[in-house]
Amino acid sequence: MNVDSLLKKYGSQVDYLEVRFVESFESIICLDNGELTRVCLPYEKGYSVRVFHKGAWGFASSVRINDDLFKRAVKIASVLGRGKRTELNKPSSLGKFKIRVKKKFSDVDISEKIKAIREIDKWSSKLSKRIKSRQIRYVDSTIKKHIVDSLGNEVEEELPRVRLSMLAVAKEGNVMQESFESFDRVGGYETFERFDWENLVVNVVNEAISLLKAKEAPTGKLNIL
Repeated sequence: MNVDSLLKKYGSQVDYLEVRFVESFESIICLDNGELTRVCLPYEKGYSVRVFHKGAWGFASSVRINDDLFKRAVKIASVLGRGKRTELNKPSSLGKFKIRVKKKFSDVDISEKIKAIREIDKWSSKLSKRIKSRQIRYVDSTIKKHIVDSLGNEVEEELPRVRLSMLAVAKEGNVMQESFESFDRVGGYETFERFDWENLVVNVVNEAISLLKAKEAPTGKLNIL
C-alpha cells in the first residue's frame, strides 16, 4: 500500500493524521594534526506518523512505511484520548521550499573536499610552534522533508547546511590551553568556498596562545554582586 491509501484509510478513523518522510545526506571529514582520521558519507531515512484523536496525540516512527506504523500511532492516540472528537477544517496548502544553491554538495567529489580541508590544516600548522595539537572538522548535510496530512496539506522542504570547526591546543612549559571556533551556515558548497577560513584559524590559534598567560580564576567563597 502507498502513502496516499494508508493516509486515507487511517485518517478517517481519527481527528487528524500526519505523515512525515525525512532523508539526510552527509559528508564528514576529520583531520587530527594533519592525519585523516575519519571520512564518511552517511545516509539516513525515516518515516513518522503523528495522530491526534479525542484530545490526545499518538506517534510512531520507523525506517519503513507500512500498515503497522499507522496502527501503532492510531492505537496510542485512541488509548490516551478521553475527550470528544474535534472537527478540524483547516484550509489545505501545497508548497515546495528549497534553499537556492549554486553548487550542490553532491556535485563535489569527496576527494576535492578532503583536499580543501588539508590545505586549511597545512596553513594552520605554520602559524605558531606553541600550537601542539589541532583538529579540523568539516560536515555538509542536505536534509529533505516531505509532509502530508489528512487535511490535504502537502509540503516539501530541502535544507543544505555546511559546518567547519577547529580546535587548537597551545602549550608553554607545563601550561596547556585550548580554543575552539566553528562556522555554520545554510547554503551550498559555494558558501564554504566563500568563507574566510583564514580568519577563523587565526582567531582560534591566537586565543589558545593568549590563554597561556591567563590568570587563574579566584577560589574560595565569593560575594555575588
